[in-house]
Amino acid sequence: MDSWFQMLSPAVSFRLPASGDVSMAYNPWTNWGISRPKSTAGNPEIEAEVYLGVATPGKQLGKLTDATMALAKLVQSLPPELLGQDPSAAEAIEELKDLAAEIERTKEKHKESAKAEAMKVMERFKQTDPPAYQTYLNDLRKADVC
Repeated sequence: MDSWFQMLSPAVSFRLPASGDVSMAYNPWTNWGISRPKSTAGNPEIEAEVYLGVATPGKQLGKLTDATMALAKLVQSLPPELLGQDPSAAEAIEELKDLAAEIERTKEKHKESAKAEAMKVMERFKQTDPPAYQTYLNDLRKADVC
């Protein structure tokens, strides 16, 4: 059934705030900007402590990748007759190498982007307030010496 207002004038159409379908994700536990993993296995408190205090999943995965690559180099240095002929293992190692290289390219891209942003900000700082810029550079040099 139409509301009384809609029946009065079809030409006048407006909606009050929250007068339509409203949905909101409500989570009463705030994390104050700290992203935590949503753990469905194990102890959530331990998972959160490891995630926040020890290593993020990306850091953990990076360490595992480094260790696996070191083991792959060691295995590749062994004589082939000791290893047997398993083409899927060689393919898996190559895929991991490609993945590790792609991750490194992504990291480098972000480093370069951060450097470019910093240079742009520093140039603006130099143009805006040259004396403060020189003071900042001198403070940086002193910090590098110590």
